[in-house]
Amino acid sequence: MNLIRQIATQTAWMHAHGFFHKDLIAPNILVASRRSTPMVWFVGLGRAGSARWMPPYWRHRRWALDLLALMRSDIAAISERDQAVFLETYLRALGPARGARLVRALLLQMMSKTKDGRDA
Repeated sequence: MNLIRQIATQTAWMHAHGFFHKDLIAPNILVASRRSTPMVWFVGLGRAGSARWMPPYWRHRRWALDLLALMRSDIAAISERDQAVFLETYLRALGPARGARLVRALLLQMMSKTKDGRDA
């Protein structure tokens, strides 16, 4: 559970500092467990970009797409409860001042579209 919270916090930190990954999937997350607290690194940043110049709606949409890609990623060990913990931790770390409510709304909208058979 600690690892999921750390990945969520690191993702929120990346987004809060104006960056998005564009390919945030499980194989692009490295974990080193040499210490009691695992260290998390994001790799595969060739498609990453800066969202600072984007209008707020598009910036938050880009962040929601990062989260959706990670949630769709092939992670056999992650349950629905773990996904809920991830999202809760991410939104809390991002905070209301940086648009956590808009990211949540966009993510829910995208998830409902994919369940209906439409693509996000």
